[in-house]
Amino acid sequence: GMNEKGLSIGVLELETPETFQQTEKKDITTTAVIRNVLDHAATVEEAVEIFNKYDMHDLLGVGCTYHYQIADAKGDSAIIEYVNGETTVLRPDETGTLIATNFWLSEGVDDPEGAGHDRYDTAKKMLSDKNYCLTEKEAMDILDATHLENANLHGYMCSTLWSVVYNNTDRTFDICAMYDFNNVYSFSVKEPMKILK
Repeated sequence: GMNEKGLSIGVLELETPETFQQTEKKDITTTAVIRNVLDHAATVEEAVEIFNKYDMHDLLGVGCTYHYQIADAKGDSAIIEYVNGETTVLRPDETGTLIATNFWLSEGVDDPEGAGHDRYDTAKKMLSDKNYCLTEKEAMDILDATHLENANLHGYMCSTLWSVVYNNTDRTFDICAMYDFNNVYSFSVKEPMKILK
């Protein structure tokens, strides 16, 4: 999602045991932290502060955890992962980009079940080919090239449910359902009930 301040957050599944931190902090779940970030953060730094205030509890009982990709209207971005019970913040590489699919990005994490290396490589090459500067359409083309359609991942049939490109500066977003890239709809956070194009 994206809020009225131009901060966006996405979540991607990782095939490892659930994160279950236990300190003196209050507990929070995946969906609750996303809602909290969208309600209260304007910048990546503020979002990171929110993550650091809580103990993450992934309570879905499906043997997975998540990492979170965050960007703001100033152009800052980060990915948050929970490594050995600790909140880890990853920053863009020397090209200024930060790509995530469904495998761990933190160094030293044993991730034999990680998926999406091929999609990661495709996105990285497409970004490089455009010199890391994309239009919304070109960004959606990357999502098209990396979407899942009835893919067998660890015994589960998986398909992309939606694809969305956020323009954090303009507070607009382009979205399509499933992998119907011929029908992309554009919206503004300022007028969420109005289709722009």
